[in-house]
Amino acid sequence: MFGYLTEMLKWSLVAAPIFLLCRFCYWQITAKNQKINWYHEIALLLLVCYLVGVGSITMNWYSLALSVASGNFGADFSSINLVPFRQIFAYGGLSDGFAVMNLLGNILLFVPVGFLVVLLWQQRHPLVAGALVALAFSLLIEFVQLFSLRGTDIDDVILNTAGGLVGAVICVLIKQLVPKLSAKYISKKS
Repeated sequence: MFGYLTEMLKWSLVAAPIFLLCRFCYWQITAKNQKINWYHEIALLLLVCYLVGVGSITMNWYSLALSVASGNFGADFSSINLVPFRQIFAYGGLSDGFAVMNLLGNILLFVPVGFLVVLLWQQRHPLVAGALVALAFSLLIEFVQLFSLRGTDIDDVILNTAGGLVGAVICVLIKQLVPKLSAKYISKKS
């Protein structure tokens, strides 16, 4: 677990200055006369760094590079599970530590994604927005994993999307309980 967090932090620290440079250019070119919402910008930085961090531990860039270098670049269709809940039911409960880590880990990993999406942007259907962003990012991860040494599993997509939905629900509840605090993070033009 500590190794995952270290890897996420390392790549997030690489992404942060790149993102800040891009945002600085954005504000210089397109929004010179607009007041900057620093709450929104900091939360947006957190979202981008978090997505990069999650990508660093799930997309396995090292094995992808090895596949390309060895000429074995191509989808490994033998490691695909497209049957929903197959792997989840195969665990047979939460008595095994690996099962708990995999099931809960896949959900908890995407809670911040759903939370930050709902926090940052005003949506008509915030729960759908949080779940859809988590779904899209999870599909991207699983697609990249097709070409690496990791397996691709529809159950991971289901669990990740559930995590995004949980995060969205938490944020909606906080927005209802503390509307002034959450309103600070919504950019007037984003």
